[in-house]
Amino acid sequence: MWERIKAWFKHSATILWARIVGLGGLLFAALEAMGGFFELPGIRENIQLLLNPRYVPYYIIAIALVTELARRRTLRKGAESSQHTLAGAQLRRSQEFSRDSSAATGLSPDSPWRFCRGGG
Repeated sequence: MWERIKAWFKHSATILWARIVGLGGLLFAALEAMGGFFELPGIRENIQLLLNPRYVPYYIIAIALVTELARRRTLRKGAESSQHTLAGAQLRRSQEFSRDSSAATGLSPDSPWRFCRGGG
C-alpha cells in the first residue's frame, strides 16, 4: 500500500509537498466560496484571521523551507542512485568519441597514428 502511495508522488518528497500546498490552497478557496454561497460569515472571518496579511510572509518562509528540505531529500536520493550511472555515461561518451574519430579518419582506435589527421 505504501509503495503505491509513494509511486503516486513519483517517489519525490517535492511533488508530495507541492500537492499538499495545492490541496491546502484548494481547501481555503472552497471554504471561502462555500461561506459566500451559503452566507456563512463565520467561515469567511476565520479564514481572514488565518490569512491575515501580517502572517503571510511567515507562511511563505515556512513553505519555502519545507520545499527546500523536500528538494534536498530528493536530490540526495537521486545522487546516490546516479553515481554509478554517471561513470557509465562518461565511459560511453569516451567510447563513442573514439569510435566517431576512428570512423572519420579511417584509422583503428589502436593505431599509433590515430591522433594525426590524414593518418600521417
